[in-house]
Amino acid sequence: MLVGLRLLEDGRGVDAGLGGEGRRADIGRLRLGRAVEQFVEETGAILVLKHAAVFISSPAGFNYVCDSGTEELAKFGTGDGLAGVIASTLAQILSLPLVESIDVIESLIDLNTETHQIFAGRIADAVHTFNIAAHLLGKDAPGTPITSSSIVRNIPAAIKKISEINESSH
Repeated sequence: MLVGLRLLEDGRGVDAGLGGEGRRADIGRLRLGRAVEQFVEETGAILVLKHAAVFISSPAGFNYVCDSGTEELAKFGTGDGLAGVIASTLAQILSLPLVESIDVIESLIDLNTETHQIFAGRIADAVHTFNIAAHLLGKDAPGTPITSSSIVRNIPAAIKKISEINESSH
């Protein structure tokens, strides 16, 4: 899984944020959607593309757009914090009783539709929760500097808020 890609301002490439900030993978005239599709086909990876919205694409065909982010997320390090939250979320799947990690990994490699749907959905949940945590910080403490660490520490409040919203809609 590759996490932390950001669309460049000019729309002509992506900042991989790996092996040195500012490194570009030129996508030239390819449309972003085609570039994402091509990337997941070639690598078999679930791609998380961090931009104004976060795009999640699976080689098994599951695609999500999480547009719940705010300007608080346009800061250095938030991609790293998001990557940690995603990794933590996916680790929870692998630690479930009766789940054999090697079977899950093989299922991902084999492009098992159900496994990809679960993983892409959980990644989308993690992104949305991270975004809500940032939003709540900006709302509850306006003017206070928001860092990736403060967003991560605010995840319990975001989970509580999401749970309250879900309960009230039933």
